[in-house]
Amino acid sequence: MPFNGSGQFLRVYSWVTDAANNVLVSSSRMDTDTDGIATGLSNCITKDGQQTLTANIPFGGFKITGLGNGSSTTDSVNYAQVFTSPTFTTPSAAATPATGNSSTLLATTAFVAATAFSSALPAQTGNSGKVVTTNGTTASWSSDPIIGARVYLAATAGGM
Repeated sequence: MPFNGSGQFLRVYSWVTDAANNVLVSSSRMDTDTDGIATGLSNCITKDGQQTLTANIPFGGFKITGLGNGSSTTDSVNYAQVFTSPTFTTPSAAATPATGNSSTLLATTAFVAATAFSSALPAQTGNSGKVVTTNGTTASWSSDPIIGARVYLAATAGGM
């Protein structure tokens, strides 16, 4: 057991201690010690990708730096790819992404209206000619255009 569970590598034997105690080198002690080193190395992440991770890795608040752009749905993305220079593709009219789609398709006006505004506004069916009003918490429809005008004036005057 070369790693102690806290990330510290522990040798089975100390050759310096063995020499100080007049313990002779033996093949069984060498094999045990070398097997421990081999086991420890097998638990390490290799920089050329030969070793596959078998658990989540806690980074202790540190960053992964120099990460390339993700190009597949299972890849990581780096900060610049998301916030500095994201690449989007312009969809055809039929290619508007569905709600929850994390593709790089640009959202059409219809998509934005269907997802963003539909959750903030009350249903529009059957409310032709009405105005949206609010009590400060909930939006609703009103047939009284004066209510809509008062809400608008209050909002623009800083009264809401």
